[in-house]
Amino acid sequence: MMRLLSLFFLWDLLPPGVKRKTKFQECLDKTHRRLSQFIDPAAIRFFRAPMGMQSATMAEVVREKGLVSVLGDVYSNDPAIGSQAPSQAKTQFHANFIAHRVRRGSVVIMHVPQRFARHQCSAVLRTVLPALKAKGLSCVPLSVLYDGAQAKSGTHERTAAENCSVL
Repeated sequence: MMRLLSLFFLWDLLPPGVKRKTKFQECLDKTHRRLSQFIDPAAIRFFRAPMGMQSATMAEVVREKGLVSVLGDVYSNDPAIGSQAPSQAKTQFHANFIAHRVRRGSVVIMHVPQRFARHQCSAVLRTVLPALKAKGLSCVPLSVLYDGAQAKSGTHERTAAENCSVL
């Protein structure tokens, strides 16, 4: 018991930045373990900061883990549609918003449906995917977009590609 108390006491003496880094590392490791149950751990290469807000500490940890930080360039605030069956007008708004802003190499942010929420994305995708196809675009995994950009430019920094990706 004394050892446990000592650890808690030492934790309290750590500067706030170290605590945040440790906590973020723990969260990232937990997420990695969960994802590794479903996909090859080597396929886990990217990180998107919550709401696109990444601190210097988060960037440091992401770099240490060998991950690539990703931001999207097209986001229609799809959670605002609501968790119930979306109306046709709301679905059409979000589909149009996305379709008119996507360019080759775009990264679209959409939220994955959950058991009791976020079912709006399914309806938006059913509407927007044909519109993107009509523009000559296809949706690909982020890894394809990233690897294509790297091969084309010879660097990790550029995002020119012949597709778009939906996150």
